[in-house]
Amino acid sequence: MNKRDQYGLELVLSPLFVNVSATGDVTTRNQQVVALINQEDKTATTDARVITVRVLGDVAVANGTYTYTHKLNGNEVAEKGVFTHVFQRQHGNWVCLNAQRTLLREEAPGKKTAKAKTKSDADLPFHIPLFSKSDKSSTSNQ
Repeated sequence: MNKRDQYGLELVLSPLFVNVSATGDVTTRNQQVVALINQEDKTATTDARVITVRVLGDVAVANGTYTYTHKLNGNEVAEKGVFTHVFQRQHGNWVCLNAQRTLLREEAPGKKTAKAKTKSDADLPFHIPLFSKSDKSSTSNQ
């Protein structure tokens, strides 16, 4: 993507590819290729870091973080987020079937973040009636 390589993008994206952007826009492989070619901001770059890859036969799921740097109203903006990509092995090559990005929320400057609770308010955090101890007799008719 950073090299604006149309052919390379077409090779890595499955014809069945579906992309869900960080803003919720859903696009196809062909729409992604056209967007790459027609992108106005030629300085825009994406830096992705893969954190985990799980391979399940001919399917692989990659999770990671990304930073998308681009210009907005003349100013450079860096959007940070997480992504999930689903790949399928086809004819010995891996192609991307699905991609989804989620923006990380940034706190406003000067705003303090809320501290996480350390203890639950619940009496019992998890309760399964069939397996818990009870005051009732186990010989009752059901």
